[in-house]
Amino acid sequence: MDLSCWYYLRNEENEPVVTVILTINDNNEIARGVSVCSVDDNPEKRKGIEWARKYAIDAMKAKSNIERKCLQVESLVLDSVSHPEEFDIYAFKAWYMPKLSEFETNLINKAIKRVEIFSKKFNYYNYASYDEVVS
Repeated sequence: MDLSCWYYLRNEENEPVVTVILTINDNNEIARGVSVCSVDDNPEKRKGIEWARKYAIDAMKAKSNIERKCLQVESLVLDSVSHPEEFDIYAFKAWYMPKLSEFETNLINKAIKRVEIFSKKFNYYNYASYDEVVS
């Protein structure tokens, strides 16, 4: 089972300017990817999800964290979000086997439970993925 779930960090205008995605594979390996919207762009959830997923998959393939070369514009965006999470969003754009926050653990468990319910309800056990969206 490959499973992804994500959430957003928002700025003062309540715009989703940072996307955090968690991906878990069949071997129970977890990766976290973080994409940051440019200050010059309009936040687009779809693009944020695509970039964050790419970073998480890259970290999973490399089996290592991927450093963020934090540009000044990224720093401005990261400084503008309320960030209760327990990881340094300035240091990396992806983590392999990260220590999950309580919120992230609950998010993954909820997504896994929904996949199991869906699979039983529709007698469908060879599912590819389930995406849980939290705003």
